[in-house]
Amino acid sequence: MNRYEMQIVVTETLRQLGLTDGEISDRQARRVYGKPFIEAVEGGLIKPVRVGNGRTGTRYYRVIDILSWKAESYEPAHLVYKNR
Repeated sequence: MNRYEMQIVVTETLRQLGLTDGEISDRQARRVYGKPFIEAVEGGLIKPVRVGNGRTGTRYYRVIDILSWKAESYEPAHLVYKNR
């Protein structure tokens, strides 16, 4: 189990206990998850679950969706050994 999968378990537990709603605003998500998040949204891999009113309405994303995407795209580092 990698760290993103662990974060999914913790986030879902907190949501089920009612301690958080499990959503994050676009601005906060960009600050926390950075450029990979921005590229995933632009590529259509992560979609907002709720959009506020008006042309510039705040977009909200599910944290579980973001962490699931990160867990899917996670590839652990490995050593390459070349025998000479």
